[in-house]
Amino acid sequence: MEKSEAKGYFTKVKNVTLAMLKDPSAQPVMLVLAFDSAIKGEPRVVHRLPITEIATVEPDGVRYMARLEQEEEVGLTRRLIVALIERTIFLETLEMGAEEPGAPLCPGENTPPLILWDARVIDGYGMCGAQDARMALTGSPRTVD
Repeated sequence: MEKSEAKGYFTKVKNVTLAMLKDPSAQPVMLVLAFDSAIKGEPRVVHRLPITEIATVEPDGVRYMARLEQEEEVGLTRRLIVALIERTIFLETLEMGAEEPGAPLCPGENTPPLILWDARVIDGYGMCGAQDARMALTGSPRTVD
């Protein structure tokens, strides 16, 4: 996936990838977010976030929420949240022989639906979001069965 916008330390990270892991029944169970750190000499950062919620969103979409919470030494809870939205767009083509004006558009037999993905990533302490790092991603996540 490509980084389309960023705030905070996410502005300097590179080579962002997002993968969706599925269990043997093909049910999504985890999102894996990885990127090259903005800090020189730091290794690639990998976060494995369990999917905590799957919901239908209109029109024709599914939202996958994944969350990782870590207690910090100072008594605060750092949260990393990824919301991944998959939208299915059904392409319409003119059906053969329907050239008369006002004829309905129908899905073509060989026209596959278009799948669009976008993700929002938030990393911070959740105090009004003012200091949270944020990143928007577009493209398609890698799927691992």
